[in-house]
Order: sequence, then C-alpha cells, then structure tokens
Amino acid sequence: MSDNDKINLLIVEDHALTLFGLETVLNKKDFVNEIFEAQNAAKAINMVEKNRIDIAIVDLGLPDINGIELTAKIKEISRNTKKVLKMAQMLIAARKLIQKFLAKL
Repeated sequence: MSDNDKINLLIVEDHALTLFGLETVLNKKDFVNEIFEAQNAAKAINMVEKNRIDIAIVDLGLPDINGIELTAKIKEISRNTKKVLKMAQMLIAARKLIQKFLAKL
C-alpha cells in the first residue's frame, strides 16, 4: 500500500490508558500513515488546523468541551476529515461484535 493510500488518524482521548491502547492497535494497521493524539478539544482543533486528518476518533467526555461539540467544530474547520467517530459509537460496535461471537458459541 502506498503512502498516498494510507490515512492520518487523530485520537482525542483524555485517558492515557485508552489512548495508549488505541494507538497500539492502530499503529499495527498497514492502512495507517500517521496517528496524531490530543488529550483535549483545544489541542485537537490545533492538530486539525495544522495537519491533514482523514479520520478523527473522539471521546465524548473531554475536560474542556464535550465530544459532540468538538465533532461539529472538526467538521466545520476541516474539509479533509472524512469521518469523525465518537468513542461511544466504537464501543457499541465492539459490543455488537462480541455479542455475535458469543452467540456462535
């Protein structure tokens, strides 16, 4: 996969362990070019303004503003960001996958 086909991710998460886990998993994926991280909305907005972010993964409970407000701001300031995923959406999707797996047992 060429670098032009890879994506840049932004993870916005104020809990260090969750941030570390997401980065660890996503860094192993061949479709990821670069991962940016922010522990609050202000830093996330700065990252989006200065970098090409294709996908942002945003925690809903941030120390400065909530993730829903941040999602709207990211979409407002960045035409490059194709998708903004709220952490809650990811947890729901993970739960559904686990339920499907358990149903097969």
